[in-house]
Amino acid sequence: MTLPCYGLVAWAAASQANMSADGTAPDDKLVAPIGPHPAVILAAILKALGDPIVISDKAYEQRLRLMALHAELAQYGIPHEAVSNAGEIYMYCTYTDAPDKHAIKRTVNKWFRDMAIASMDTPECERKAEPKARPKILVPLEWFSTNHSMFRCYAPMLKQLRTRFELVGMYGGDASDNLAIEVFERILHIPQDELEFADISAMILAESPDIIFYPSIGMASWTITLSTLRLAPIQIMCPGHPASSQSPCIDYLLTEESLIGDRAMYSEKVVALPDGSVTSIRRNDGIPPAHQPVKNRVAIPAIAAKLIPPFMRALQQIAERWPDVEFVFFPNQQGLQHAMVDYEIRKWFPRATVHPQTDYQTYLDRLATCTLALDTFPFGGTNSVQDCFLCGVPTVTLEGNETAGRIAAMRIRRFGMPEEFLIAQTVSEYVENVVTLLKHPHWMPEMPSAKQMQAEFFGERQDAIADVVWGIYETECAH
Repeated sequence: MTLPCYGLVAWAAASQANMSADGTAPDDKLVAPIGPHPAVILAAILKALGDPIVISDKAYEQRLRLMALHAELAQYGIPHEAVSNAGEIYMYCTYTDAPDKHAIKRTVNKWFRDMAIASMDTPECERKAEPKARPKILVPLEWFSTNHSMFRCYAPMLKQLRTRFELVGMYGGDASDNLAIEVFERILHIPQDELEFADISAMILAESPDIIFYPSIGMASWTITLSTLRLAPIQIMCPGHPASSQSPCIDYLLTEESLIGDRAMYSEKVVALPDGSVTSIRRNDGIPPAHQPVKNRVAIPAIAAKLIPPFMRALQQIAERWPDVEFVFFPNQQGLQHAMVDYEIRKWFPRATVHPQTDYQTYLDRLATCTLALDTFPFGGTNSVQDCFLCGVPTVTLEGNETAGRIAAMRIRRFGMPEEFLIAQTVSEYVENVVTLLKHPHWMPEMPSAKQMQAEFFGERQDAIADVVWGIYETECAH
């Protein structure tokens, strides 16, 4: 993708005019300005904001201060080399607990939209929705390989849509595989070395979809950019990352009723799916072992990006009140990245166990030795909560105000498990619940049976999702 240079870089170029000792600007020579080039400063800011790991207090405070500069940053364009960092900002801002954490997405959206409009030869879609027997849905896929969480979570939903719509998938490079793409009737594949945005947008406009359906937005720069444009009469997203896009070009966001929380957190029109209508596909590379808990061993099955200081401080409070606790982290890192994460975690908990990324079976075996699991906040787990349930490990969660922090609570309620010690509404209550269960392990709730979990997590559903999307389509056609 190609980025034009905007205000900051233009200002930097103008600043190259050197002032002589007497305050005049000679016409015959230019010298470098004093201090870093403004484009370098901006690139450094973007890199800091795009770093996924902010486990230390210092790094986290810097993240929040820089995020608060979103209005100032919106005045500038970004150099081509910073595109990937801007995409990371869009994703990782969601893991913070800042009240206005999504505001910086609007700045990233502006950068990407300006870039896209400058590169496109064809105008955006101006068609209105028209009644058709079988409308076409185009699905941009950030990641959709067979064992990826996006495939496991969204393949059943997309299969439902195929019953009423023509379903066309689109992905770049090696983001999918032959088994996964069987979900679609047709596939538009973009080789990784040809991900020029002008070509991608032209391909979509030529396809002329009636609906663009994003299972997620945030894991790839090209899909973030697409979301800032009008390329179909109706544009829908699921909180696959999960979070709001903050783009005026995304019309609807679909999520289950119990996961909505505060509607003010979303820029889209939120449409509730019936609770229980979303199921997933079970991984076939691991067999959940029997639960054999070791006393006081507590799992934190969360990627490193979710281990922010507010959560780590809650763990500190737990450790202060119950010193025998043994925290076991699963940050899903390897090599040098794992060493860095391990180092940061041990600043908080020197005796913690920090496992590197492993195969799925080894992960399940280790998880099953834990007596309890803790859901991170404000960004909780989805597949990790499911894995804990499969291994018979109870999970304590802090219920948040948007989808990312409500999934564990929804599943606990759906199984009819007692909420008293498993679902907290405040950090202090979260800490109290964990300490209580460690003090009184005989109060651990009974976990659902394998049969219940099969029906709840992986069972077939009727066409509730297809019906909801069809209702949106008919409404838009009527308008």
